[in-house]
Amino acid sequence: MSNLTEDGWDLTEVKYLDVEDAPEAWRLQHGDVVVNRTNSEELVGKAAVFDIEAEPSPWLYASYLLRLRVDQSLVLPRFLVSFLNSPAGRLQVERVSRRAVGMANINTTEIGNFLVPLPSVGDQSELLDPLFEAFDARLARIAEARSVLMSTDTDLLASVGISPPSLFAGRSYAITGRKAVSIARLGAQFFHPERAGALRSVLNASTGDPQSLVQLAEFVNDRCTPAPGEAYVGLSAVEPHTGELVPVGEEASDAKRYQRGDVLYARLRPYLNKVHFAESDGICSTEFYVLRPVEDVDGRFLAMALRSSLTLAQTRHMMTGNTHPRVVESDAQQLALRVPDLTVQRSLASIFVQRRDEALALRRFAETAWTNAQNEFDMALLA
Repeated sequence: MSNLTEDGWDLTEVKYLDVEDAPEAWRLQHGDVVVNRTNSEELVGKAAVFDIEAEPSPWLYASYLLRLRVDQSLVLPRFLVSFLNSPAGRLQVERVSRRAVGMANINTTEIGNFLVPLPSVGDQSELLDPLFEAFDARLARIAEARSVLMSTDTDLLASVGISPPSLFAGRSYAITGRKAVSIARLGAQFFHPERAGALRSVLNASTGDPQSLVQLAEFVNDRCTPAPGEAYVGLSAVEPHTGELVPVGEEASDAKRYQRGDVLYARLRPYLNKVHFAESDGICSTEFYVLRPVEDVDGRFLAMALRSSLTLAQTRHMMTGNTHPRVVESDAQQLALRVPDLTVQRSLASIFVQRRDEALALRRFAETAWTNAQNEFDMALLA
């Protein structure tokens, strides 16, 4: 269900099944409408048109999703999706979805009973043109905002005399059995050349001393039971690669407390690169490591360093587990970093804040234009 977002398809994390002849009932084809049947109350019922061109084929859908195959002589798939995601469509979702603890569900029978305004196919296309023009403009500005936020990576690496790590182009690699035994690890990914190259870069950097994460921050494990209505930061609330919070309502029966100035580092699926600097006290998912920077380490800088390409080159090859891959605490503690003096840290953190403000302005402009386009679509549709 995480592949289906309000911005379309996110293929950052894709699962594979060894199925030679998948039943037709499992398959997706272009033009299918896919709906999230299970999610938080805010996200259940979100819909998208299946239009993925990427291989491999066939594409199958998870049990958390529903597939609608529409009569395209009557309704354009994009029109149906736009309606389901509109206030009028969301109202029907909210009326019929069934709530459980922190989750909500909807089924095909309930969706099948939705009332859908149905102008002619030609009129549907005319209604969609300005909406998707605004949608594309929104995505472009959001991509620009993300690029602004992520541009600090080059500045950070330059501050310690490191070039961005290069990707490994080979198809295979090997180590000696003696080396594997010497560090008591047999996982192939742990010895990946990309991770080894990142470690060499840290060791050979020209500024500062190589340090492990446990030397730079305390791992805090202050567990608590969330109070009713208490603000909670779940994994889906942190945007990949930028660390910005997004408005996602989540609930949990168990959490960790953090303080202003702490860094939240997601241990689950570290390749998603979710690292957030806390600007206020709060509670978060137990899937975060709560890191409290030691003296002479700026928390904003530490968050930048953990989001950097150099750290990602290490963590993406340190995961354990298949279904829910994580970086275990002992490995996270040994992440190798280079930290310049506090003055440089604060200077880089200041640059990041300036770029974040620029990115937020871009996002606000994009969201306002998109909201206006949605309102115009709804008004024209229901007039």
